[in-house]
Amino acid sequence: MPKGGNLFTFLPRLRWQLKATLLFILTALIVRLGWVIQHTVTSSDPVGKSTSANYLSKMASSNYASNLGYFEASISHNESNEPLILQSPVINMISYEEADEVTVGSTGVTSHEKMSEISKKTDPPQFENMKITSHPDDLTTSSSKTECKNTWSVEPRGKPASKIVFLKTHKAASSTVQNIFLRYALERNLTIALGFKELGSAQLGWPNFFRKDFAYPSTRGTYDVICHHMRYSENVATVMPSETIYITVIRDPIRVFQSYFFYYQLDRQFKIAGETDPLETFSKNPGLYEHKWEKVSPVRNVMMFDLGLKKEDMNDENMIEGKIKEIEQRFHIVLIAEYFDESLILMRDLLNWSNHDILYFKQNIMSNMTKRTISDATKHRLEQWNKADVMLYQYFNATFWANAKKFCLEKLAAEVNAFRSQLKQWQADCVLDVITGNKMYDPLYKTYNPNALSYRLRPGGHGNDTCVNLAKTEIAFTEEMLNRMKKTKSLNFDANYAITIKKGSPEEKELLKRLAAIKG
Repeated sequence: MPKGGNLFTFLPRLRWQLKATLLFILTALIVRLGWVIQHTVTSSDPVGKSTSANYLSKMASSNYASNLGYFEASISHNESNEPLILQSPVINMISYEEADEVTVGSTGVTSHEKMSEISKKTDPPQFENMKITSHPDDLTTSSSKTECKNTWSVEPRGKPASKIVFLKTHKAASSTVQNIFLRYALERNLTIALGFKELGSAQLGWPNFFRKDFAYPSTRGTYDVICHHMRYSENVATVMPSETIYITVIRDPIRVFQSYFFYYQLDRQFKIAGETDPLETFSKNPGLYEHKWEKVSPVRNVMMFDLGLKKEDMNDENMIEGKIKEIEQRFHIVLIAEYFDESLILMRDLLNWSNHDILYFKQNIMSNMTKRTISDATKHRLEQWNKADVMLYQYFNATFWANAKKFCLEKLAAEVNAFRSQLKQWQADCVLDVITGNKMYDPLYKTYNPNALSYRLRPGGHGNDTCVNLAKTEIAFTEEMLNRMKKTKSLNFDANYAITIKKGSPEEKELLKRLAAIKG
């Protein structure tokens, strides 16, 4: 008993101290139990679903993220163990929609790998009234203050990579990635492979397997960059140096197929456009329609088709798995469109580039189309129909997060948010507003599709080469590169594609058909 007190004053103090001690012990036990559970889950899931969920949790709690407003509202995880969703009311660079509609509303970014549960929305860009200003130095991999070790990069680093093959897949954010490589090539006077102008320089023989005679020959024998549509084959290696870095991008297969189906108006080709749900009608009997279009372009597994899987192997799991292994051996990184900025940071590190080199404005984004919902039954049928693409996506989604872990998830989260800050600044500095292609009269920024978004630059943006090139469309950029290489004589423009194509062959028929379409 304390001196100067009595039993009646001491007992209440003792009870209070005991309660405080018990509360402290209970809190410590709860924290310890939570650590054990987290440790158990993490150690049993090295590259699984929890990896992207944990990463997104870090992004949501990041000071960068809260300051920029990219993940403002909440983190939710419902009782049915559905995937982690981050809700944001503002423009979100992660949620990528190429050749798809832009939808006003909150953005949901899911970490789940199951194809049928991935559903993204993208808000229209919002640009502030700002003038062209100087930008801070790029934040590279050394900018992060986290302690985790980066095992993704190889030290010491060499020169920035300038020999690159980008396999441009259809409807998978590839036009935006292509703009990055075109800008890099333009700024450094690199030689890129271009198709014959009469057949469309933006195509390298697609949908045929790539052959070197589908492009103007390089006067020195090899190219620096290939980044236009082609169907991959090992012939690519014959026109590129041995140190070439191979890159491609993939996206949720159901979203790819949906976008591809309506972009190329397959519902009209199959005479089912009048149906209430043409995609559902197609999914119930896809084989009935395939033969009507397969000689023109693929009607299933669009990404695996671009990556070189033969049509006759589309149903063979062993052949699909073998092709996936070939892709893994050849391609140094496979970008994931749903994690676009994260992918670019890893790509930047691989290429030893700067943040400035990977700046982008979204390209080929559709504006005023109505979002089409897909029922669970239709999704399931389309997953079966696009089985090879589903297997491709599942495999490289896992390897992507394995690479992200090597880079360090905390570091990646910090760098992504720093990069997004730069993107936001460039958009504010360069862009006055965004309009549809049918309202754009400047050929540099006028989109091929009249419903696709075009960027109208601020007065100061027109005088800034970076702003101009970020907003430039593929058609205008390709034409500029073609004219530049005529001046530098980097390509042999006297070559004749008809010399190397056999008369009466499928290749000749396809090329003549394309030529007639262009001239018609």
